[in-house]
Amino acid sequence: MNRFLKWAGVGVALLIGAELSTGYLNFQRGSERGLALGWLTDRVSKKLAGPDNVTGISLDGVYQPNAEPLRLVLEQSYTAEFAAFAETARAHSCHVALLYIPTVTAFPQAHAFFTGLAKSSDIPFITMLPRRTRYAAEQLYLLPADPHPSRLYNQLTARAVAGHLSNAASGECDRAAPAQRGVTGPWPANLTEMRETVPDLAFRFNSDAFGYRSTGAPASDDTQNGDRTVLLVGDSFTFGTSLSDQDTWPAFLQRAMPQATVFNAGIGGISIVRQREILERAVKDGPFHTIILQVNDTDLQGLSPAYWRHMPNPPALSEDIRRALAAIQ
Repeated sequence: MNRFLKWAGVGVALLIGAELSTGYLNFQRGSERGLALGWLTDRVSKKLAGPDNVTGISLDGVYQPNAEPLRLVLEQSYTAEFAAFAETARAHSCHVALLYIPTVTAFPQAHAFFTGLAKSSDIPFITMLPRRTRYAAEQLYLLPADPHPSRLYNQLTARAVAGHLSNAASGECDRAAPAQRGVTGPWPANLTEMRETVPDLAFRFNSDAFGYRSTGAPASDDTQNGDRTVLLVGDSFTFGTSLSDQDTWPAFLQRAMPQATVFNAGIGGISIVRQREILERAVKDGPFHTIILQVNDTDLQGLSPAYWRHMPNPPALSEDIRRALAAIQ
């Protein structure tokens, strides 16, 4: 019996040591996200499994001349998904806008598509492309290590969005913010952790009481700055990959609009299908005054089969997408 207890104690000590070591390797990951050993097991199992047997296409490939049939199908699929997003946004806000932030390599076809989509949907379009041409790429992106927007580009984006919102017709708004909003964001509430998406570019990530990345808005779960609530849905360009909380454009927007409460619902690597799911979760407790969807050149690529496993359901025209992709490979 004593021998059994001895070995049991050794086993427990080893588990505790492994958990602490793994937690250190994972930048002291917050306990809200579960055991660090679970994270390590997941990483190892994915490495052993090798690459997923899925079909994808590079960003450059989407805009190659021979890929035009695929791009047209992806655009039709995105348009159908966006129509559902816009319908939900209009039903739960007073103002909806589409924001385009170009990638390092800006594709004219992507800008033209989103411009036309906003026009046909009668939704204001905010484009950051003119700012892209006024500065060197090294100023606007975290190059050469990381192609995500820099602090400067985030600051310029917030300035453009704040200008748009100040010029937008206010009028009467019957979409009053709820007296109390629950945890409707994409993250656990009050989470704090270190992340390192790119080597040597570690950053601290904090979520607020509502489950959104912190923007410096009031932390209380029943306190908001009046009825001017702004929900920002997007990808890593909105989340602010490789940047601290205060250097993201949603945080800059919060400081530019202290009379409002800004919610950052950005998540890296997602497109319109996941974004619509995030929107539907966000509005379940009540409406927002303003909802803005941020897009970039990768959004059409994000509808290819390589990304379907991250979606609640395959995108519209999924079989047409698969056939069009197979035709060019």
